[in-house]
Amino acid sequence: MLPLELIIQALSFFDSHDDYETLKSCALVHSSWAPIAQANLFRHLILKFNSPRHEDYFEISTQATIAYNLLIEYISHNPRLATYIQQVSLHHFESFGRTHLMFLAQKEQEERTAIRNLLLELTSVKTLRLLRFGVVDGFHDVLIHLFRLPTLTRFEVTFARYASTADLLLVLFNATNLKDISMVNIGFDGRVLPSAQDSSLIAAPQSIHLNSLHFSLCPLDHIIPFFSEPHCPLDFSSLRTLRLHRAKLFDYDTTAQLLSLVGQSLHHLELHGPDRVSEDKDNVHLGYTPNLQSLTLLNLRQTLTYNPIAWIQSLFPVSIAEESPITPYLRVVTFAVVADTPNSILRAVGPAPWSTWKTVDALFSSNISPQLQFPCLQQARMIVSTPSEVLDPKLVCIVEDQFPELMKEGKLALETTCWEVATTKAVMRLSAPVP
Repeated sequence: MLPLELIIQALSFFDSHDDYETLKSCALVHSSWAPIAQANLFRHLILKFNSPRHEDYFEISTQATIAYNLLIEYISHNPRLATYIQQVSLHHFESFGRTHLMFLAQKEQEERTAIRNLLLELTSVKTLRLLRFGVVDGFHDVLIHLFRLPTLTRFEVTFARYASTADLLLVLFNATNLKDISMVNIGFDGRVLPSAQDSSLIAAPQSIHLNSLHFSLCPLDHIIPFFSEPHCPLDFSSLRTLRLHRAKLFDYDTTAQLLSLVGQSLHHLELHGPDRVSEDKDNVHLGYTPNLQSLTLLNLRQTLTYNPIAWIQSLFPVSIAEESPITPYLRVVTFAVVADTPNSILRAVGPAPWSTWKTVDALFSSNISPQLQFPCLQQARMIVSTPSEVLDPKLVCIVEDQFPELMKEGKLALETTCWEVATTKAVMRLSAPVP
């Protein structure tokens, strides 16, 4: 018989989707292979609430309810199966309105009950993902159960809307061991924040120690003010990664407030560049992040009349650098540039649109910038994304010529890509059926 460690190592290379049949065969044999294969098969549970508007709703809802109840029965006979489920994704739990047909309403209730009962059986969930998970009657206690699991360390929510900020945060703060939070494209109808007297706020102040935080297309001004409240349960002293993507317009004030709260411990920071530079740009700077090791600036728009250089410079204010070093431990800086001008026009205008990047070269050069020094800098990556076709070799040379010092030091890495091709691939991935 093979050692258990070798079996675990061998089956770790199998994917629960691509190698489903192989894992299923291993899971059905009566040997030491079975529990390891079963754990791989049951690791990720995806639950999608079916819409009563679907023309075959009665049939698909019946099949789904049978499957959920069958899994509940399996777990009741073999509780070990519940410990295998470590990732739970709840998809499209939206409010579909009242169902006019009584038999469809009954079927919908049966499906909801089966999903509720199944989720309440879970004991070892590490990652919880909510997609289009609106306010759903009867599921508040289920979410509380999942968040209170001591194993839960990561929470992701995407495309959701809540009545107020408190509706989301009060549920979220039941997770005492949470390490990673990601919020993408969420909205709130009101700005009500949890108060210190709220009995639903059971977590102690600074009791949830985060490692990473991700906001994308979120109204930061609805969330960030609560982080500075003394009764906020979040502790940022161990936060290492912050991915901060803008809302509809770049919010300089709230971004600065967040960096001032969490920046001291950050090692990795990702920021989306603004579409235009305003007078408030100087509020956001990296003086808040003295321990930063990698910086990624995304969506830096480069046109014939606009460039992001002023904003990049504002991140490294000389006035602050004269008092104390700014990001002295910075190792890697990445500029993801979006140039929405066709190659034919770029070739015609020559190096003029790119000439301002020499300022960035001087900023990060060890020989030119006396106030700002980056002794640990190992690489400056520049990723240029253009429409329909990548930059041709002549244009690549023009861009490289704007970084003479970094080129001389061997620190510049230039990459080119086509954002239309990348977008097409992303759409194809999103439209692919879930296994």
